Amino acid sequence: MNRILQNFIGDAYSQLEVDLVSNWAVDGGQLRSFSAILKGIAKRQLSFSCAATVSGLRSKRNEYAWGLIEASYLSMVVAVKGMENCACGLLRQTIELTLKHIYFATHPVEYGWALTRESYKALNFQALLEYVKSTDEYREFSKCGNSNLSEGIEERFAVLSRHVHVQNKRFMSYRQMRTERKVDGVLLRRVGSLTASLWPSLTVMLVIFFPDRFVRAHEIEKRLIRSTFSHQVKQALAGYLRRRS
Repeated sequence: MNRILQNFIGDAYSQLEVDLVSNWAVDGGQLRSFSAILKGIAKRQLSFSCAATVSGLRSKRNEYAWGLIEASYLSMVVAVKGMENCACGLLRQTIELTLKHIYFATHPVEYGWALTRESYKALNFQALLEYVKSTDEYREFSKCGNSNLSEGIEERFAVLSRHVHVQNKRFMSYRQMRTERKVDGVLLRRVGSLTASLWPSLTVMLVIFFPDRFVRAHEIEKRLIRSTFSHQVKQALAGYLRRRS
């Protein structure tokens, strides 16, 4: 990995640690015990956030891009605190915000107008996903060797939805944010498993719908965005970008 990029990822993780200990009352010693898992999650979140920034910078109707950065970061924080419902609810929200960012940036509908209409409520997850699957960008990327991108996202959305509609013992009201200092290793591992496929899939989705912005991005930004992709996805993306050039 490029040394500059490696240092940047390391500095970002150090800032996350300081935030968790200083502002979220997490025990620093416990946090170090789970650093390997959290570093993996944090790297994926950083890559995802970078793609959102690149795709949303100086764009109209980019509120959803900034929202998904906040939601993904907060999902890490509450996962460390052991709040399963809250963490999974925020992870699900990263899916919805990504799809809405793509929809409003590419669909010929005025954002302000849509928000004042009842039909806006019809823009649920399934409707947004079907729109994405119907686009030339998605179909072109599928031809490059990655045809199951939407299926993985849909599967994760179904799993995460259980925590939105059913309250369990890990619901937010059962824990006090400032008094719970222990790191929930079980939940952290589960979130690590969920984000291992989810966030790279959403990240590549942002790249294929905003390819020109990705190509014009700084080389370090491009390396960071690609750093969480599998070899197969990297190959498919390279083929897609060649077709688009």
